[in-house]
Amino acid sequence: MNIYRRKPKSVLLILILMLFALSNLNAQDCDCKADVEFLVERYKKDYSGIQDFKISHPDYEQKFALLVKKSASTNEVMKCHLVIKELISYLDNGHVVFGVLEDNPKFDELYENNDIDYYPSLIFPNSKTALLTIKTGNIDYKIDLDTLIEKYQTRLDTIQHLVIDLRGNSGGGDDTYNNVIPFIYTNPIITNGAFLWASENNISLFEQYVDNPNIPEETRQELETLIKKGKENPNTFVLLGESETDTITIDTIKEFPKKVSILIDGKCMSATEEFLLKAKQSSKTTIYGYESTGGALDYSNLNPVYTPSGYWYATVPTTRSSRLPKNPVDPNGIEPDVLVDSGIKDLIKFIIGK
Repeated sequence: MNIYRRKPKSVLLILILMLFALSNLNAQDCDCKADVEFLVERYKKDYSGIQDFKISHPDYEQKFALLVKKSASTNEVMKCHLVIKELISYLDNGHVVFGVLEDNPKFDELYENNDIDYYPSLIFPNSKTALLTIKTGNIDYKIDLDTLIEKYQTRLDTIQHLVIDLRGNSGGGDDTYNNVIPFIYTNPIITNGAFLWASENNISLFEQYVDNPNIPEETRQELETLIKKGKENPNTFVLLGESETDTITIDTIKEFPKKVSILIDGKCMSATEEFLLKAKQSSKTTIYGYESTGGALDYSNLNPVYTPSGYWYATVPTTRSSRLPKNPVDPNGIEPDVLVDSGIKDLIKFIIGK
């Protein structure tokens, strides 16, 4: 009650001091150096691409040191965000990304809300053509894609031309595309495996998978074998599975569709690119686009890490494709079989009319 009996001048002074204190809190609300040092160490120790990165960037240690030094000069969230962005940009890989968490005081300013309808769709522009649009490879949408295919299975099994529009699809899980494979399959498909970089943190990540009660027993045993190999060979690459390549075989080759056209763009990455590598081995598939894909596949199986402040997350790839170094996808991506002239504005109309 005493506060209401103070003189207006004193009240004003208290309010000014409070506002000044709040202003300082907003300006100095993160330990930027601690956050950047944490990310630098995680990428140096755990990133499966760091061994290749060292070769192409021999001065990487100096660059990392400069970024840590820059981070020490600020505790402001917005400025720290820019330093982290510079670090991620320097690593220059489509699977190395970062973002803001809800506890970040600048979350509303920094969060990019991509309000997109990711549900797959299937239409029949004419009696000979089906257009299947797959906007994401996110495993959460696999059931929607599978349901769509099952619903129109009979019609798809008699269609002449299947068009698969993957434009804007930045990836997700390889398994999302499992029920699409039979429509493009003409012969055995060779797939490449991967190697785990066996750092302590990466092994710990896979140990968490083993503890998941929902994984199949066969997968659990494979993970336990991998973890054992990793612990016996720390800070080296250990093979996931038993061989560097695998073969997909399907007993029955579908008579229809007779041809499959796949549409791509520069936003196609990750699991979508893996699907495209399989599609390229089919004799009835042609890939069309104005440009190559985004090139984010060689370093995968991402481990999300959180900075000490709790304001940012970043992804650390833990595996390296067995295609490397001979057949990289990063960073140039996968070229379309047919590079479409930019003057052709309606790609779907162009494809259907062929």
